[in-house]
Amino acid sequence: MAKDKRKSHSRSRTYTSWTMMNYRCYGGKYNRFSDYGGRGISVCKRWRESFYAFLEDMGERPEGKSIDRFPDNNGNYEPGNCRWATCREQNYNTRRSVILTCAGITRHLEQWAILLGRHPSSLRFRIESGWPLEEVLEFKEHQRLMPRNQSGKAEAAKGEGHG
Repeated sequence: MAKDKRKSHSRSRTYTSWTMMNYRCYGGKYNRFSDYGGRGISVCKRWRESFYAFLEDMGERPEGKSIDRFPDNNGNYEPGNCRWATCREQNYNTRRSVILTCAGITRHLEQWAILLGRHPSSLRFRIESGWPLEEVLEFKEHQRLMPRNQSGKAEAAKGEGHG
């Protein structure tokens, strides 16, 4: 009976994800092996040995989603560190991602930019220029035109009184 089940899943999106997950970690000939198994990412024993254990833990793969290691993109494929995610969600969860936490709120740099109505490159520039995070994420009209002193603090423009 298990063989019949396996046959029915062999062409499913979920089975394909399971197969590719294992191949990324253990298929040395995979063209991006260095991004997965080559840097130590592995599949937990339970999932590696059984598609059905993987299916039980993850459920069927939803349309438009694929497996994502989250919340730890550098972690292994295992329960508690995997989810079905959209391409956009996965793009926020890469080694290149810039995650910022301010006032107890954690968001991807691009999410902060959308929220604040700014271009992500302006936030990135401020971060790379050494601005304090609270100022990177604080946008008041008068601050955009204010020069910064050598310590990185905003200076009031001449002739403007603030107080």
